[in-house]
Amino acid sequence: MSPLNVEQHQVWNYLGALETDEAELEAAGAQYAAARARLDVALQRYAALREYVAETLGYTPYHYTVTWPNAVDGAEQRRGTYRFAGMGVGDAIIEVCRERFGRAIDPTTFAEFDRDQFLQATLTLEEITGLLSGGGLGFPEPVTARAVNAALMRTTGLTRYEGPHGEARYALIERAPVEPDDIPYE
Repeated sequence: MSPLNVEQHQVWNYLGALETDEAELEAAGAQYAAARARLDVALQRYAALREYVAETLGYTPYHYTVTWPNAVDGAEQRRGTYRFAGMGVGDAIIEVCRERFGRAIDPTTFAEFDRDQFLQATLTLEEITGLLSGGGLGFPEPVTARAVNAALMRTTGLTRYEGPHGEARYALIERAPVEPDDIPYE
């Protein structure tokens, strides 16, 4: 065989390998599309059921006081891996803060907190992002710090504080109710 024929033979083999790979990619793509459709339906059902249970209970079904039907005494149950799936980033941040802190903080008493209380009552961007990703926000992809940061800036009920090392820390704060007579009318 001449060198040119050997090269043509190798190219011929590579073309055959490309055909095989294309068929495999086509089959995998079809499987991916079917799995994605099942995932979308499961996420929508989960989010609707989670919202219904939360509305019925008056708080998140992942609150530590909620006893689940298959709970085993003394055994650590893994729940809530998808508790933020299908939520907006801002809503999920508020939910993370409620889970973590239990309640909002009165900003007038916040200045009285000592350093440890301050750190327990606030979260950093990295902590919030980790908790949201661990709770399925953005599933199947993890939520990005950029999306969380943007939501932190525009979500009402959250306040930014400077931590002891200059880092940004966030807290869920109580807002005084607005009386109708206090709203300016033109």
